[in-house]
Amino acid sequence: MRSVAPWLLHERRRAAPSRERPLWGQRNGEAASVGEPVVLTWPVVAAVLFGALLHAGWNALVKSSADKALDTALIHLLGSLIAVPLVLLVGWPPAAAWPYIIASVVIHIGYYIALTGAYKHGDLGLTYPLMRGTAPLLVALSAGLAFR
Repeated sequence: MRSVAPWLLHERRRAAPSRERPLWGQRNGEAASVGEPVVLTWPVVAAVLFGALLHAGWNALVKSSADKALDTALIHLLGSLIAVPLVLLVGWPPAAAWPYIIASVVIHIGYYIALTGAYKHGDLGLTYPLMRGTAPLLVALSAGLAFR
């Protein structure tokens, strides 16, 4: 098995000795057991807040730009270039995850097309919360239809 950075792994506490679990998927058919304690550390909080800052920043940048579609594409291209070394570090997702990744990419492309169109015609204070709130609503509705 490939060596993975320690901060990408977590230990499972049980009666048996603790073992490391990889970032992607299950290990030896094991799934995380219900009721395991979840620890929220300050580095995780800082990473989430930094991610929120980046997210709001790129949305404000796209809204203020002359060519919103081009700037959205360039921002995501830059994000992809940053992600490549991380994929090399942690490895590719398992084959079973690829259909979901492809579906997510297609959905996100549609979302970004709608977002740039909304930013062309509306104020950031209206379009940003509307677009951010629509995505979870669509996820909940589609999950409800898919898992009947």
